[in-house]
Amino acid sequence: MKEEQRFLFRAQTRAVLPRGVVLHGSSVEQHGNAVVFLAPSGGGKSTIAINLAQKDFFLLADDTIIVADGSDEITRCLPCGTLKLTTGIDNIRPANLKAFIFLEKGDRTALVKLTWEYATYRAIRTESIIAVPDLHVKEREQVRLYLKRLFKAFPSFILRYSLRTDPSEFIRELLQS
Repeated sequence: MKEEQRFLFRAQTRAVLPRGVVLHGSSVEQHGNAVVFLAPSGGGKSTIAINLAQKDFFLLADDTIIVADGSDEITRCLPCGTLKLTTGIDNIRPANLKAFIFLEKGDRTALVKLTWEYATYRAIRTESIIAVPDLHVKEREQVRLYLKRLFKAFPSFILRYSLRTDPSEFIRELLQS
């Protein structure tokens, strides 16, 4: 990662702490509600988000997403500034967080609901949090506490799927619930 990117991600993370975090993930929105996809690099985050955006979903993020509490206590997904720069899309807006989906590639489609403990562990283990190595110890603890709160408050799933699978119906139902 370039030093300029590291500085930007560190600044964004510090700007939203202790009531937000910057995640290495993608996100789509529909009717003001968003889902965040998490996976290691090459895990299909951008692919699934772009495929859903070609249907009737709106792309919020394809690589990094800010998840933060607003002053009204609503947790929202906010696109990082880099998406606007790379796509030229001007009307990117925040959306209310509904769920997290950890992606896994596989031949058989499976959906598994996670406990908040495992979701928190998995987000940390798969390095889904941007800039953590560049933060001070106290800031890292704030990130962990915020993640714990997020995964307690919002459902998390593992979606194992192949590129031949169309997960749009599941995502649509999840966003409408």
